[in-house]
Amino acid sequence: MEQVYFEQLFSANAGIHESVLNLMSQCVSMDDNIMLTSPITEEELCQALFQMQPDKSLGPDGFNPAFYQRFWHVCGDDIFQAVVYLLDRGYFPSNLIETNICLIPKSEDPDNMTDLKPISL
Repeated sequence: MEQVYFEQLFSANAGIHESVLNLMSQCVSMDDNIMLTSPITEEELCQALFQMQPDKSLGPDGFNPAFYQRFWHVCGDDIFQAVVYLLDRGYFPSNLIETNICLIPKSEDPDNMTDLKPISL
């Protein structure tokens, strides 16, 4: 029963979105699109990393941005090569986004799954 509940909760809705998409105006110019679709540079990746809060958001490897900021001179080239490889493939391996889900009770005495809040760790 719990598995079905979470499958429905976290499954993508296979609805038709074309009618909604047709209502949206184009916001990205051709020049912007060329820039956005150009290959990532090591400088862009480094800038993005150093704009992150150092002590927030542990990655799946357990390291926070502070680790990568402090040791960028050691691991930056390897990280950049990995990012380029993953972006060139067009998709990320599913294990990169694996997570542990902890169920936090919303009330003193939860009776069913809706009384629990899933938190991704």
